[in-house]
Amino acid sequence: MTPQYFYLGPNMKLQCLVCFLAILPQFSNGKNYYLVNDEKSASEYVYGLFGLTNVVDKGLSGLSSIKNKVFGTEYDLGRNQITQQRPKYQSPTDQSALTNITMCYYLGDDIETSHLQYNDEWKYDSRNLNGLYNYINQLTLGANTLLGLHNYKLKWKGPYGRSDKAEKYPSSDNLKYDVLQASTVGCDVVVFLVFNDFSTGQNTDGHKYSGFANGAPCEASQASGYTVIVDQGFYGDVWMGPQILAHHLLLMLTADLFQPNDPRRYCTNEYSLLHKNIKAGEQYIDQCIIDMLNNSDISIRQCLLDF
Repeated sequence: MTPQYFYLGPNMKLQCLVCFLAILPQFSNGKNYYLVNDEKSASEYVYGLFGLTNVVDKGLSGLSSIKNKVFGTEYDLGRNQITQQRPKYQSPTDQSALTNITMCYYLGDDIETSHLQYNDEWKYDSRNLNGLYNYINQLTLGANTLLGLHNYKLKWKGPYGRSDKAEKYPSSDNLKYDVLQASTVGCDVVVFLVFNDFSTGQNTDGHKYSGFANGAPCEASQASGYTVIVDQGFYGDVWMGPQILAHHLLLMLTADLFQPNDPRRYCTNEYSLLHKNIKAGEQYIDQCIIDMLNNSDISIRQCLLDF
């Protein structure tokens, strides 16, 4: 029997190439998360702040365009003005990873009386915001290190002012409003930061929660895909911000596996970063988390396949 050969013309070859490139990211990105057996030591590095103050090497001059005010009008996403210009993202690490996530940070007026003003690396004023940018870079880097720099690369935009920034907590309606606005500037995840009031000294009242997550990445256009994080400062010698942020990011990155009230969405190991209860400075990524991340289909959503 004579073999049959088929000739693919130039147009057909081009169509085949386009189809191949369209499905390639699903095989080359996501669904391959893994441990490198240094997760515990990496977490101790983050919780102890060792080295974090020396690794912020992204030029702050690149952010000079928003130095007018923390909540300036040029990039403000509040009710009065919505910019159509896409801000340039910042990343505290140049390391490549399986998945890229762009986070947009939203702040309220409570940051002005927060623990940042008691830290020489983070304190700032309206004339010099370098300390604020250092803080956001280090918060992002800390959470990124906990998740694994080989697994995720966290990038950030902002910070933006909440539409109800004078309130202690963002309301549900205002959260949805701000998230919808964030969807217009390419935010994969929206992070609202809430702070304790240190204006009367180092003793401060706590908050009614450490944070919560709603939805999953790539859902901002549906007023979902955001987390509210309370950075209470330090618990003893442990900086709580990166741990709380990483915990809630993991809840969002596995949100398609179980319903929010299903106990199976958490890991049983009390030292897992995805355990139901947060143990200050003692939790790290484990095999339970890796299994959930690889079972989830969130990592192959289109917004997370973009570089």
